[in-house]
Amino acid sequence: MDLQPIIDAATAGRDIVRLLPAGSKELAEQIVGAGSDTIRRWRQDRERSNLEEIAKQVRAFTDGLPLDEKASSKVAEQIIDVAKDEDREELQKLWAAMVARLMTGQLRTIRPEWMEIIKSLQEIDVAILTVIPKISYTVSASGINVYNLFNSHINEIWPQSSFSDDDIDLAFVHLESIKLISKGKTSGLSAIGHIGKSPYQYTTLGRKIVEITSPPTKAD
Repeated sequence: MDLQPIIDAATAGRDIVRLLPAGSKELAEQIVGAGSDTIRRWRQDRERSNLEEIAKQVRAFTDGLPLDEKASSKVAEQIIDVAKDEDREELQKLWAAMVARLMTGQLRTIRPEWMEIIKSLQEIDVAILTVIPKISYTVSASGINVYNLFNSHINEIWPQSSFSDDDIDLAFVHLESIKLISKGKTSGLSAIGHIGKSPYQYTTLGRKIVEITSPPTKAD
């Protein structure tokens, strides 16, 4: 579904990016068009609900940050057009973070292939990408189980999560196939007591995807 007619009807030619943080009612109306008969005909309740949730997250991410008046409404429309179908909270946060970065001048443009990569991510993929920098362990005589290592860190962040070893294994396969992570080279077994890091690392593309889907940062 093309979002452009909906955005046009909702904003009456105004800049949607500038209107996004303008308060909960305005924000929801500008993204979803809650008060517009035209948009109600276009949007099903699920899509409205999804964008309203994302709008709340955008407000939270941009709270207290200066906004970029020259941010691209075209890029915002591209993100919103994809985001309307996402109803999973952890994945909604990715799209909300991208819009928030755009609004605060921390994102200027998005390659089409990046959008496709982000659309392909599942919750377990996001969890793994999140914990990769946090992974560390002490080598013991019993060795290390990579799946348990990642699962324990994931459970610290999302106690409600329940991912099997197979889930994690398949996520590694997917993330490697789309070139977001790679497995580092090892030089043999480490000595007992050695502090180890994640056997996986971000690729250049992986770092970029993690960056643009993270909330905007506040200036020091």
